[in-house]
Amino acid sequence: MRRLRVGILQASCAALAAGVFALTAWGTATPTSPASGAVLKTSHPVFTWTLPAGESSESIYIASKPDTTPEGKFFDENVVDSDFFFSDQDPRQWSPTSPLYAGRRWWIVGARNNETYDTTFSTPSAFTIAPTAKIVGVSVRRYSFLRNVDFTVRWNSNARRPIVEASISTLSGIRRWSARSVEYGSIGEVGSSFFSWYAARRVRKGSLVRFRATIRAQGASATLTRKLRAP
Repeated sequence: MRRLRVGILQASCAALAAGVFALTAWGTATPTSPASGAVLKTSHPVFTWTLPAGESSESIYIASKPDTTPEGKFFDENVVDSDFFFSDQDPRQWSPTSPLYAGRRWWIVGARNNETYDTTFSTPSAFTIAPTAKIVGVSVRRYSFLRNVDFTVRWNSNARRPIVEASISTLSGIRRWSARSVEYGSIGEVGSSFFSWYAARRVRKGSLVRFRATIRAQGASATLTRKLRAP
C-alpha cells in the first residue's frame, strides 16, 4: 500500500513538473511575408512576422546563406542586413533602409522572452529578389578623321556585377567588332559603360552598320540596337 502511495506521489510530481515546464516554455517568431520561397520584384521588401504571447521582437537578420550557429543566428560573414529593436518598440514588420541586390536570401527574426529575457530565433525562411536589367540610352560621339566612334551605354540593374556588351555588325549580321565590360551595379542609380570602336579598313566609310548594346544580370537581359554610318 505504501509503495502504491509513493508511486502515485511520484507520478503527481512528474505531472506537476511537466505542467510548470509547459507554462514556462516559449515559442519562436513566425515569419509570414515574404512567404517561404517567394520571388520578389522589389529590392525594398517589407518583412512581417507574428509572435507568441509573452514574446517581443528583438532583431531581424537577412543573409546570403541559410547556415546558422548553435543558438540559431546566421554566421556574421553571411549577414547582408540586420536591425535591432528596443524593448519599447516591439514591431511586427520591417523594411531595409538600403535596397537588396538580386539573388536568393534567407531571413530570421529574434524574439525576446518578456520574463526571462532569453532570445530565440525563427527557422530561416528563403526568398529571392528577381534580377532586373535595362538599357536607359546610348550616346554616340564620332571622330571621322580617326575613323573612331565612342559609345556611352547608360543602364540600370539590381545585380551586383552586371555585364555590358557592345558590338558592331553589318546589316546582314556579320560581326565586325565587339567588347564587354563587367560593372559594379548600384541599385537605383544609372550606370555608364564606355566603348570605343575603330573601324577597320574592311568596313567601307559611310556604310550602314548596326550597333548593339546588351546588359546581362543574373539571368535578366536587355538589348538596344541602333543603325549608324561607319566613320
